[in-house]
Amino acid sequence: MNTAGIFLTVARYQHITRAAKVLSISQPALSQAISKLETELDVPLFERSGRNVQLSRYGTLFSENVERAVRELKHGKKNVRRMVEFGYRPSKYRLSQYSRSRLYT
Repeated sequence: MNTAGIFLTVARYQHITRAAKVLSISQPALSQAISKLETELDVPLFERSGRNVQLSRYGTLFSENVERAVRELKHGKKNVRRMVEFGYRPSKYRLSQYSRSRLYT
Protein backbone atom coordinates (compact mmCIF):
# COMPACT_ATOMS: atom_id res chain seq x y z
CA MET A 1 0.00 0.00 0.00
CA ASN A 2 1.32 3.42 -0.90
CA THR A 3 1.31 6.49 1.33
CA ALA A 4 -1.64 8.04 -0.51
CA GLY A 5 -3.72 4.93 0.11
CA ILE A 6 -2.74 4.83 3.78
CA PHE A 7 -3.57 8.51 4.21
CA LEU A 8 -6.99 8.18 2.53
CA THR A 9 -7.86 5.07 4.55
CA VAL A 10 -7.07 6.80 7.85
CA ALA A 11 -9.08 9.81 6.69
CA ARG A 12 -12.02 7.56 5.76
CA TYR A 13 -12.09 5.54 9.01
CA GLN A 14 -10.92 8.31 11.35
CA HIS A 15 -9.37 5.63 13.52
CA ILE A 16 -5.76 4.43 13.45
CA THR A 17 -6.35 0.85 14.62
CA ARG A 18 -9.31 0.25 12.29
CA ALA A 19 -7.42 1.68 9.33
CA ALA A 20 -4.42 -0.52 10.13
CA LYS A 21 -6.65 -3.58 10.29
CA VAL A 22 -8.35 -2.75 6.97
CA LEU A 23 -4.93 -2.24 5.33
CA SER A 24 -3.49 -5.38 6.96
CA ILE A 25 -0.52 -3.49 8.35
CA SER A 26 0.58 -2.93 11.92
CA GLN A 27 -0.64 0.11 13.79
CA PRO A 28 2.95 1.34 14.40
CA ALA A 29 3.75 1.04 10.67
CA LEU A 30 0.63 3.03 9.80
CA SER A 31 1.39 5.70 12.40
CA GLN A 32 4.95 5.94 11.13
CA ALA A 33 3.77 6.40 7.52
CA ILE A 34 1.38 9.19 8.56
CA SER A 35 4.05 10.83 10.73
CA LYS A 36 6.56 10.71 7.87
CA LEU A 37 4.02 12.31 5.52
CA GLU A 38 3.25 15.06 8.03
CA THR A 39 6.97 15.68 8.48
CA GLU A 40 7.46 15.83 4.72
CA LEU A 41 4.63 18.36 4.36
CA ASP A 42 5.57 20.16 7.59
CA VAL A 43 1.92 20.35 8.70
CA PRO A 44 -0.39 18.24 10.87
CA LEU A 45 -2.81 16.33 8.64
CA PHE A 46 -4.87 14.98 11.52
CA GLU A 47 -6.11 16.18 14.88
CA ARG A 48 -5.72 13.32 17.33
CA SER A 49 -7.89 12.25 20.21
CA GLY A 50 -6.51 8.93 21.41
CA ARG A 51 -6.73 6.55 18.48
CA ASN A 52 -9.49 8.57 16.88
CA VAL A 53 -8.41 11.16 14.37
CA GLN A 54 -10.04 13.86 12.30
CA LEU A 55 -8.64 15.66 9.32
CA SER A 56 -7.10 19.01 10.12
CA ARG A 57 -7.73 21.88 7.74
CA TYR A 58 -4.46 20.94 6.01
CA GLY A 59 -5.55 17.31 5.90
CA THR A 60 -8.88 18.25 4.33
CA LEU A 61 -7.16 20.21 1.58
CA PHE A 62 -4.56 17.49 1.06
CA SER A 63 -7.20 14.72 0.90
CA GLU A 64 -9.05 16.53 -1.90
CA ASN A 65 -5.83 16.71 -3.89
CA VAL A 66 -4.84 13.11 -3.16
CA GLU A 67 -8.29 11.82 -4.14
CA ARG A 68 -8.07 13.73 -7.42
CA ALA A 69 -4.57 12.36 -8.08
CA VAL A 70 -5.69 8.79 -7.36
CA ARG A 71 -8.64 9.20 -9.75
CA GLU A 72 -6.28 10.47 -12.46
CA LEU A 73 -3.91 7.53 -11.94
CA LYS A 74 -6.80 5.07 -12.23
CA HIS A 75 -8.01 6.85 -15.36
CA GLY A 76 -4.51 6.72 -16.87
CA LYS A 77 -4.17 2.99 -16.16
CA LYS A 78 -7.59 2.36 -17.68
CA ASN A 79 -6.62 4.28 -20.83
CA VAL A 80 -3.38 2.35 -21.23
CA ARG A 81 -5.21 -0.97 -20.82
CA ARG A 82 -7.73 0.10 -23.47
CA MET A 83 -4.93 1.00 -25.88
CA VAL A 84 -3.38 -2.43 -25.42
CA GLU A 85 -6.77 -4.14 -25.67
CA PHE A 86 -7.51 -2.46 -28.99
CA GLY A 87 -4.16 -3.41 -30.43
CA TYR A 88 -2.21 -0.17 -30.10
CA ARG A 89 1.51 -0.76 -30.32
CA PRO A 90 4.12 1.96 -29.94
CA SER A 91 5.94 3.04 -33.06
CA LYS A 92 9.10 1.15 -33.89
CA TYR A 93 10.68 4.41 -34.95
CA ARG A 94 12.71 6.37 -32.47
CA LEU A 95 12.93 10.11 -32.33
CA SER A 96 16.19 11.63 -33.43
CA GLN A 97 18.37 13.31 -30.83
CA TYR A 98 17.30 16.68 -32.28
CA SER A 99 13.59 15.83 -31.96
CA ARG A 100 14.02 14.60 -28.39
CA SER A 101 15.85 17.77 -27.42
CA ARG A 102 13.03 19.91 -28.89
CA LEU A 103 10.46 18.13 -26.69
CA TYR A 104 12.05 19.46 -23.52
CA THR A 105 12.53 23.09 -24.51
